[in-house]
Amino acid sequence: MTTIGRRHLVPALAGLGCGALIAVVTVMVGPHQQPVPPQPDPTTLAGPMIIGPPPPDPAGTPDQGSPLLLPLPPPVPVPPPAPTPPQVPVPPPVPVPPVLSGPAGQVLAITNVQRRAAGCGPLKVDPRLMRAAQRHSQDMATRGYFSHTTPNGTGWDAREISAGYPEDKTGGENIAYGQATAAIVMNVWMHSPPHRQNILSCEFTTIGIGYYPPGHYWTQDFGY
Repeated sequence: MTTIGRRHLVPALAGLGCGALIAVVTVMVGPHQQPVPPQPDPTTLAGPMIIGPPPPDPAGTPDQGSPLLLPLPPPVPVPPPAPTPPQVPVPPPVPVPPVLSGPAGQVLAITNVQRRAAGCGPLKVDPRLMRAAQRHSQDMATRGYFSHTTPNGTGWDAREISAGYPEDKTGGENIAYGQATAAIVMNVWMHSPPHRQNILSCEFTTIGIGYYPPGHYWTQDFGY
Protein backbone atom coordinates (compact mmCIF):
# COMPACT_ATOMS: atom_id res chain seq x y z
CA MET A 1 0.00 0.00 0.00
CA THR A 2 1.40 3.33 -0.91
CA THR A 3 1.25 5.93 1.71
CA ILE A 4 -0.96 8.79 0.72
CA GLY A 5 -0.80 12.02 2.39
CA ARG A 6 -3.69 13.48 4.37
CA ARG A 7 -4.18 16.05 1.70
CA HIS A 8 -4.55 13.42 -0.97
CA LEU A 9 -6.51 11.02 1.19
CA VAL A 10 -9.44 13.32 1.83
CA PRO A 11 -10.23 13.97 -1.81
CA ALA A 12 -10.01 10.32 -2.43
CA LEU A 13 -12.36 9.55 0.37
CA ALA A 14 -14.47 12.40 -0.72
CA GLY A 15 -14.52 11.08 -4.21
CA LEU A 16 -15.21 7.65 -2.92
CA GLY A 17 -17.94 8.98 -0.80
CA CYS A 18 -19.50 10.80 -3.68
CA GLY A 19 -19.36 7.70 -5.77
CA ALA A 20 -20.97 5.69 -3.08
CA LEU A 21 -23.65 8.34 -2.62
CA ILE A 22 -24.32 8.43 -6.31
CA ALA A 23 -24.52 4.72 -6.40
CA VAL A 24 -26.95 4.72 -3.47
CA VAL A 25 -28.99 7.45 -4.94
CA THR A 26 -29.05 5.65 -8.23
CA VAL A 27 -30.21 2.48 -6.56
CA MET A 28 -32.83 4.21 -4.42
CA VAL A 29 -34.28 6.30 -7.19
CA GLY A 30 -33.71 4.10 -10.20
CA PRO A 31 -36.12 4.26 -13.13
CA HIS A 32 -39.49 5.86 -12.37
CA GLN A 33 -42.47 3.39 -12.14
CA GLN A 34 -46.19 4.30 -12.52
CA PRO A 35 -48.18 3.71 -9.30
CA VAL A 36 -50.80 0.93 -9.53
CA PRO A 37 -54.28 2.46 -9.31
CA PRO A 38 -56.44 1.11 -6.42
CA GLN A 39 -58.89 -1.55 -7.41
CA PRO A 40 -62.53 -0.62 -6.79
CA ASP A 41 -64.32 -2.33 -3.93
CA PRO A 42 -66.62 -4.99 -5.39
CA THR A 43 -69.30 -4.00 -2.95
CA THR A 44 -69.56 -0.52 -4.47
CA LEU A 45 -70.23 -1.78 -7.99
CA ALA A 46 -73.86 -2.65 -7.25
CA GLY A 47 -74.97 0.94 -7.07
CA PRO A 48 -74.11 4.45 -6.00
CA MET A 49 -72.68 5.03 -2.60
CA ILE A 50 -75.03 6.50 0.00
CA ILE A 51 -73.76 9.48 1.86
CA GLY A 52 -75.52 10.64 5.02
CA PRO A 53 -77.90 8.90 7.42
CA PRO A 54 -79.69 5.79 6.13
CA PRO A 55 -83.17 6.36 4.69
CA PRO A 56 -86.18 5.50 6.84
CA ASP A 57 -87.64 2.03 6.52
CA PRO A 58 -90.66 1.64 4.21
CA ALA A 59 -94.05 1.88 5.82
CA GLY A 60 -95.09 -1.33 7.48
CA THR A 61 -91.51 -2.65 7.94
CA PRO A 62 -90.84 -3.09 11.64
CA ASP A 63 -87.74 -1.44 13.03
CA GLN A 64 -85.17 -4.13 13.77
CA GLY A 65 -84.03 -2.15 16.76
CA SER A 66 -87.44 -1.92 18.40
CA PRO A 67 -89.54 -4.77 19.85
CA LEU A 68 -92.00 -6.39 17.48
CA LEU A 69 -95.67 -5.51 17.93
CA LEU A 70 -98.18 -8.31 18.34
CA PRO A 71 -100.67 -8.51 15.45
CA LEU A 72 -104.14 -7.17 16.33
CA PRO A 73 -107.38 -8.67 14.99
CA PRO A 74 -109.33 -6.54 12.52
CA PRO A 75 -112.01 -4.33 14.11
CA VAL A 76 -115.49 -5.78 14.30
CA PRO A 77 -117.81 -3.81 11.99
CA VAL A 78 -120.58 -1.98 13.82
CA PRO A 79 -123.97 -2.30 12.12
CA PRO A 80 -125.76 0.95 11.36
CA PRO A 81 -128.49 1.92 13.81
CA ALA A 82 -131.91 0.53 13.02
CA PRO A 83 -134.36 3.10 11.72
CA THR A 84 -136.86 4.36 14.24
CA PRO A 85 -140.30 2.88 13.54
CA PRO A 86 -142.98 5.43 12.79
CA GLN A 87 -145.07 6.50 15.71
CA VAL A 88 -148.62 5.15 15.62
CA PRO A 89 -151.09 7.78 16.79
CA VAL A 90 -152.84 6.72 19.98
CA PRO A 91 -156.46 7.79 20.40
CA PRO A 92 -157.07 10.05 23.37
CA PRO A 93 -158.19 8.14 26.47
CA VAL A 94 -161.87 8.15 27.30
CA PRO A 95 -162.41 9.40 30.85
CA VAL A 96 -163.86 6.73 33.15
CA PRO A 97 -165.58 7.80 36.37
CA PRO A 98 -164.00 6.29 39.53
CA VAL A 99 -167.40 4.98 40.67
CA LEU A 100 -170.21 4.04 38.30
CA SER A 101 -173.15 6.35 38.56
CA GLY A 102 -176.01 7.56 36.37
CA PRO A 103 -177.27 5.30 33.56
CA ALA A 104 -174.08 3.12 33.51
CA GLY A 105 -174.33 2.52 37.25
CA GLN A 106 -178.01 1.59 36.91
CA VAL A 107 -177.23 -0.95 34.16
CA LEU A 108 -174.61 -2.55 36.44
CA ALA A 109 -177.04 -2.79 39.34
CA ILE A 110 -179.81 -4.39 37.27
CA THR A 111 -177.32 -6.78 35.64
CA ASN A 112 -176.06 -8.07 38.99
CA VAL A 113 -179.64 -8.45 40.28
CA GLN A 114 -180.49 -10.67 37.34
CA ARG A 115 -177.28 -12.67 37.82
CA ARG A 116 -178.01 -13.22 41.47
CA ALA A 117 -181.44 -14.56 40.57
CA ALA A 118 -179.78 -16.98 38.13
CA GLY A 119 -177.30 -18.17 40.76
CA CYS A 120 -174.25 -16.31 39.34
CA GLY A 121 -171.83 -14.05 41.18
CA PRO A 122 -171.82 -10.29 40.64
CA LEU A 123 -169.68 -8.76 37.92
CA LYS A 124 -166.82 -6.47 38.93
CA VAL A 125 -166.14 -3.29 37.00
CA ASP A 126 -162.85 -3.38 35.09
CA PRO A 127 -161.45 0.00 33.99
CA ARG A 128 -160.04 -1.49 30.77
CA LEU A 129 -163.43 -2.88 29.76
CA MET A 130 -165.02 0.42 30.76
CA ARG A 131 -162.63 2.18 28.40
CA ALA A 132 -163.41 -0.23 25.53
CA ALA A 133 -167.21 0.03 26.05
CA GLN A 134 -167.30 3.81 26.33
CA ARG A 135 -165.12 4.23 23.23
CA HIS A 136 -167.40 1.97 21.20
CA SER A 137 -170.62 3.74 22.25
CA GLN A 138 -169.10 7.10 21.37
CA ASP A 139 -167.64 5.79 18.09
CA MET A 140 -170.97 4.35 16.92
CA ALA A 141 -172.71 7.65 17.62
CA THR A 142 -170.11 9.91 16.02
CA ARG A 143 -169.57 7.78 12.90
CA GLY A 144 -173.20 6.77 12.48
CA TYR A 145 -173.12 2.96 12.50
CA PHE A 146 -174.48 0.19 14.74
CA SER A 147 -172.40 -2.99 14.82
CA HIS A 148 -169.96 -5.02 16.90
CA THR A 149 -167.41 -4.38 14.12
CA THR A 150 -166.19 -0.88 13.35
CA PRO A 151 -166.03 0.47 9.79
CA ASN A 152 -162.31 -0.23 9.96
CA GLY A 153 -162.99 -3.93 10.58
CA THR A 154 -162.10 -3.99 14.30
CA GLY A 155 -164.16 -6.49 16.29
CA TRP A 156 -165.21 -6.38 19.92
CA ASP A 157 -162.40 -8.67 21.14
CA ALA A 158 -159.73 -6.59 19.38
CA ARG A 159 -161.18 -3.45 20.95
CA GLU A 160 -160.99 -4.99 24.43
CA ILE A 161 -157.38 -6.02 23.83
CA SER A 162 -156.57 -2.54 22.47
CA ALA A 163 -157.87 -1.10 25.73
CA GLY A 164 -155.36 -3.23 27.65
CA TYR A 165 -157.46 -6.26 28.56
CA PRO A 166 -155.70 -9.68 28.36
CA GLU A 167 -156.22 -11.47 25.07
CA ASP A 168 -157.13 -14.77 26.73
CA LYS A 169 -159.69 -13.13 29.03
CA THR A 170 -161.99 -11.41 26.52
CA GLY A 171 -165.62 -12.55 26.92
CA GLY A 172 -168.39 -10.96 24.87
CA GLU A 173 -170.37 -7.80 24.12
CA ASN A 174 -173.93 -6.41 24.12
CA ILE A 175 -174.87 -3.21 22.26
CA ALA A 176 -178.10 -1.23 21.85
CA TYR A 177 -179.25 2.25 20.82
CA GLY A 178 -182.35 4.37 21.13
CA GLN A 179 -183.36 3.33 24.70
CA ALA A 180 -183.57 6.40 26.91
CA THR A 181 -183.11 4.68 30.29
CA ALA A 182 -181.16 1.80 31.83
CA ALA A 183 -184.38 -0.05 32.72
CA ILE A 184 -185.58 0.03 29.12
CA VAL A 185 -182.32 -1.18 27.60
CA MET A 186 -181.97 -3.97 30.20
CA ASN A 187 -185.51 -5.12 29.46
CA VAL A 188 -184.68 -5.30 25.73
CA TRP A 189 -181.49 -7.27 26.38
CA MET A 190 -183.12 -9.72 28.77
CA HIS A 191 -185.75 -10.56 26.12
CA SER A 192 -183.09 -11.25 23.49
CA PRO A 193 -181.60 -14.77 23.94
CA PRO A 194 -178.02 -13.93 22.81
CA HIS A 195 -177.86 -10.80 25.01
CA ARG A 196 -179.51 -12.61 27.95
CA GLN A 197 -176.93 -15.38 27.66
CA ASN A 198 -174.09 -12.88 28.06
CA ILE A 199 -175.71 -11.19 31.07
CA LEU A 200 -176.38 -14.51 32.86
CA SER A 201 -173.12 -16.30 32.00
CA CYS A 202 -171.67 -17.39 35.33
CA GLU A 203 -168.22 -17.72 33.70
CA PHE A 204 -167.91 -13.97 33.20
CA THR A 205 -166.36 -12.12 36.15
CA THR A 206 -165.77 -8.57 34.87
CA ILE A 207 -167.76 -5.95 32.95
CA GLY A 208 -167.40 -2.56 31.35
CA ILE A 209 -170.39 -0.34 30.51
CA GLY A 210 -170.42 2.50 27.99
CA TYR A 211 -173.22 5.03 27.46
CA TYR A 212 -173.23 7.96 25.05
CA PRO A 213 -176.31 10.22 25.54
CA PRO A 214 -176.63 11.64 21.97
CA GLY A 215 -178.62 8.86 20.32
CA HIS A 216 -178.54 6.70 23.51
CA TYR A 217 -175.85 4.27 22.47
CA TRP A 218 -175.19 1.46 25.00
CA THR A 219 -172.39 -1.09 25.25
CA GLN A 220 -171.64 -3.94 27.68
CA ASP A 221 -168.18 -5.59 27.41
CA PHE A 222 -167.63 -8.81 29.38
CA GLY A 223 -164.49 -10.61 30.45
CA TYR A 224 -163.38 -13.77 32.21
